[in-house]
Amino acid sequence: MTRKPESFFEEMKRYVGFSDEDARLLQAVGARMDPYLAGMSERFYDQITHHPEAGKVFTGGQEQIDRLKRTLQVWAKRLFRGPFDEDYAAERYKIGVRHVLIGPPQRYMISAMGVVRTHLQKSLGEVYPSEPAQLEITQLALDKILNVDLNMMCESYFQESIRHLRELNRRLERANFELAELSHVKTEFLATTSHELRTRSIPFWGSRVSFSMACATAAMRNVNCFAMSIPAPNTCFPLITTCSWTLTKARSQAQFARFDLGHVQAVANFSRVFA
Repeated sequence: MTRKPESFFEEMKRYVGFSDEDARLLQAVGARMDPYLAGMSERFYDQITHHPEAGKVFTGGQEQIDRLKRTLQVWAKRLFRGPFDEDYAAERYKIGVRHVLIGPPQRYMISAMGVVRTHLQKSLGEVYPSEPAQLEITQLALDKILNVDLNMMCESYFQESIRHLRELNRRLERANFELAELSHVKTEFLATTSHELRTRSIPFWGSRVSFSMACATAAMRNVNCFAMSIPAPNTCFPLITTCSWTLTKARSQAQFARFDLGHVQAVANFSRVFA
């Protein structure tokens, strides 16, 4: 009988030693932890306000922050409820994907988990003030599941970053192809236009075309040299930002070149009429 392949989530649980007994310990204290979750979300989002780059994700004002606080509490509640199955894993995996889409660097996601961990471990101490043995094994179980959660988030953050970079590279290749076509059109036109037309009628527009194509092609060459590589997780976000910016600039240059080529053709046609 063929054994079913172990999922990433199950492997990570096995790696950190998260057992059925750990799940039972967390579920046993779940209801008693609920009153501490609001304070955790307040502490979590208060910390973000001290880091402007992390705070850039707040674009919807206080309404957005309040909604995110409620979402964080729902996430934390499931830490103590389970079930710790593949549905749980899929929910956690989506968190890393969302972080790539909204833009904060991965370091803030990792550091934020430290804020959550400290608050919840302290809260467990208040739940079990006179039961040190029970406190110790429950805190250990909590550490294990938080490690699994963080691993799922980091894995999805990395994979989504790579997917996004590959998509950007595909778009950059397309833009590069379009620029090459424009360069071919320009070269062909200048090669077939009379010497008089090239030297008297359109020197200004011809120079603008050359400048536009040079800028765009240089931009594409610089990006293509690193867009195909697979970066380390902590470099994905800067690369995505750089690629997006360069693609925008390349498109602008391509549009500029198309505009100039149109003027070159118009001048040529005008000159032929009055020749």
